[in-house]
Amino acid sequence: MAEAQLTLNVIVGSEWRVLWNDGTVHRAEIISKRIGSNEGTEYYVHYPEFDRRLDEWIPESAIQT
Repeated sequence: MAEAQLTLNVIVGSEWRVLWNDGTVHRAEIISKRIGSNEGTEYYVHYPEFDRRLDEWIPESAIQT
């Protein structure tokens, strides 16, 4: 039986929790959206707790529901 894929309704300007590589989760604002080459949809995010130099593109899989 195939596992159902969850489609997220991520809108530019909304806030989500994002999983970092170190396993921590941080609040992030979605700034932009694009179709990535390997991982499907990617989102450019800003972390309000941190300087804008840490803004980055993340795969949809990093967004926590």
